[in-house]
Amino acid sequence: MGASLDTPAECPLCSLPTSELVTLKCKHRFCRRCIEALWSKSPDGPYECPLSRCSEHLRPHLDSPVFQNHSLVPPTKDISSWRCLEHQEIKRIYCRQCAVCVCMVCTVIGSHCGHLCISIKEAERELRLQQTEEKLNSRLEDLTQMKEASTVVLDEAQMSVRQQYAAIREALDEEEQVALGCVKKEEGRVLGGLEEKLAHLRSVLESTQRSLHILEGLADTRGDNHIGDQAFIVSRCHGELRGAVPGARRTTKKKSPIGNVVSFKPLSACADGCVPSLDANTAHPRLQLSNNNRTVTYSDTQQPYTDHVTRFSSFPQVLASSALQGGPWYWEVKVSADEGRWKVGVCEGQIERKGQKDSSRLGCNPYSWCLACDKNRVEALHDKVSEPVAVDGLQKVGVLLNFEEGVLSFFNVAPGGSLALMHSYHHSFAGPVFPAFSV
Repeated sequence: MGASLDTPAECPLCSLPTSELVTLKCKHRFCRRCIEALWSKSPDGPYECPLSRCSEHLRPHLDSPVFQNHSLVPPTKDISSWRCLEHQEIKRIYCRQCAVCVCMVCTVIGSHCGHLCISIKEAERELRLQQTEEKLNSRLEDLTQMKEASTVVLDEAQMSVRQQYAAIREALDEEEQVALGCVKKEEGRVLGGLEEKLAHLRSVLESTQRSLHILEGLADTRGDNHIGDQAFIVSRCHGELRGAVPGARRTTKKKSPIGNVVSFKPLSACADGCVPSLDANTAHPRLQLSNNNRTVTYSDTQQPYTDHVTRFSSFPQVLASSALQGGPWYWEVKVSADEGRWKVGVCEGQIERKGQKDSSRLGCNPYSWCLACDKNRVEALHDKVSEPVAVDGLQKVGVLLNFEEGVLSFFNVAPGGSLALMHSYHHSFAGPVFPAFSV
């Protein structure tokens, strides 16, 4: 292919007889205007023969000993699509105007002569940049749409939040006014009550002082035999004072030959101050209650109780009528460690009342705790787990129940009123509990 010295003078670029013949070093001949037009595409060179590129690339593999062991094989890829159908040259130029790849001959004398053309590498770089730009523009458009949609959603959310908080503020203002009204009303009630109590206390104090003066005068004129009357009057007045002071501990004495509940003393000043009684509907038929339901005694004869779903049917046990919660709470029980059997403790309302199962027996299930005595042996009992308690001269048991701290403690109350801790249970009480007793 191409015109050499031994072939007719035909230009391989235009396929016409050569005009102003030019012979290159490789002996290939071209029209002057064809070769100059080709080389003008690369003003800075290199100026090469378009027909010698393949042979020049192949020559080292044929001549140099270094490449002689290389195996030359036919191309494995069909490159016919990269050849110009008109000139059979490899398409190495990209025509921007027509947006197609062409051969160099097409740009010189072919249909793309005079068009704006660049190398395929430049075209590839421009195409990649164009594709990247299109992707970025598409992504930018997507993000812009997302931003606009998000802005609409956020605006709606802000509006909703403003409306909700406006409603909350309005409701809070209303609740504040209602609460302030309640506080004002309670303030009047409490202050009015305190004024009444203060007036009563002043009256009692004046009466006490007058009584003291009278007793002092009687003692001076009649002798010391009136000291006893003076003490009686002071004791009585002192009792009245204790009953009038808020939060003072109330004491209700009870008597029992076996040792039962004798007093209940709320420890918290905010408690209602009432002394709970025993619930006759829970008492075992062998347990006899006093008229005020604050003393219980074991009897050999069965009591004429009516059948009730909350009554203990098998074990001689009884619960208090009121459940305790909040607190803290403290109460005392007179007992005797030298004779009889008794249990003092608390239980949850779910303790079973019927049958001889452990689920119905104080200290033998997960929802009851007690201090138990069998003659001279005292033990703490919960869920059938027994822990011995060493104590001498036990006459009164103090029980402290603190819901907030989750502590149930049993104390030995000395005759002088001092307390000695015997045992404590730590448990998070989920609900109210009942003071519980067994004799």
